[in-house]
Amino acid sequence: MDDRLPRLVALSGPQKDTLYPLATGETGIGREGGNSVRIGDPALSRRHCVMVREGGRVFVRDLESLNGTFINGVPVRERELRHGDRILAGKTHFLYLDREGETSVAEEVPVARGTISTTDTIRLKLSDVRLLRPE
Repeated sequence: MDDRLPRLVALSGPQKDTLYPLATGETGIGREGGNSVRIGDPALSRRHCVMVREGGRVFVRDLESLNGTFINGVPVRERELRHGDRILAGKTHFLYLDREGETSVAEEVPVARGTISTTDTIRLKLSDVRLLRPE
């Protein structure tokens, strides 16, 4: 895995189409201003979860959030991420990518809508995604 590659892409939610590079160490997700990924979503806890990048591995760790963190539709406390994993935090669905050269991702993705689970096809071109540059 190349040092500049691990990233999250927001597929839905308030920050839809935003790309978040994952730096070495922790990347916090939540409503609070101290998070690297701050999203004004009432379904997120102030400090909802963190992405922990250690060498060539990235883990997601739920921070005892009220609504939980889900990987591919399964609630998790901590889990190593794999290329193509879908992370749900609050109302935001993220796609985890750690490979270069992929310009789109198209496959069946489980998406919960209320109490009914459906399967939608999501096609995303990375060239259409805005890069977030906190400066």
